[in-house]
Amino acid sequence: MPEFMCPLCGHLHSIRYYDPEDLPLDIEGVTKVGLGQGKGTKVVDRHSLLWDNDVSPKIVRRVVTLCRFFLDQKRITQNEVKQSLGITTTPTQDTISLKEYNQLREDAEVLKAQVEEEKKRGDVEYNRVNNLQVKLNSQQITIKNYNKIREDNESLRSQAEIEVRRADRESSRAANLQATVNSLQKKVNSLETKLENAKSYNSELRRELEESETRVEEANEVLDDLIETIENSTSYEFDPDLDSREEFIAEITRKLIEDIEALKADEEK
Repeated sequence: MPEFMCPLCGHLHSIRYYDPEDLPLDIEGVTKVGLGQGKGTKVVDRHSLLWDNDVSPKIVRRVVTLCRFFLDQKRITQNEVKQSLGITTTPTQDTISLKEYNQLREDAEVLKAQVEEEKKRGDVEYNRVNNLQVKLNSQQITIKNYNKIREDNESLRSQAEIEVRRADRESSRAANLQATVNSLQKKVNSLETKLENAKSYNSELRRELEESETRVEEANEVLDDLIETIENSTSYEFDPDLDSREEFIAEITRKLIEDIEALKADEEK
């Protein structure tokens, strides 16, 4: 399909479907916002730039240049231009009074002020929409971050619960171990006390044993003296077949009793 480049805007257009008569009779500015990555943009505001000092003069100059170009190329005549613009050569129609001129100038100033006000309002709305878009994007990022943080917190909380249960088990085990240690310590203390008592008792027994041994030695000495006396004063002699001196004393005592009883019997006769 053939296309051409518009001499006013510089864009390519289809020859078949190009119809500038359908375009709005205004210099229309639009405000767009992004719909997200890869989703394009959306028009949120339309406003006139007819009195914009940056845009309107450039278009006017280009339109005049194009009009002169078409006149030079004989594509249009001056009369056609005048008729299109409603310009006549009648002096009474071309001449206006100073009062009308001033009124028109005041009206133009008022319109210009209104256009400036609308422009400022449009700029405010444009900034507001952009700020809302930035906040929306920030909120989307914040929601994603919040979801990630919430997932991390859930994971950390689960790990913390596991660690708490493990700590409780370790604490219970430590308490049981401490109780066992305390019980063993009590037993050790008791055994140490018993050991000290046993040592004291053994010392007492050792002392008593030593005293007993001393008494035995003294008794042996007495027995030795007694046996010697018996042997010297009687006809009895120590019998080596006896197992001990005690048996010898017992034997002598038995014989003495028998002799005494025999003497008593003789006296009675």
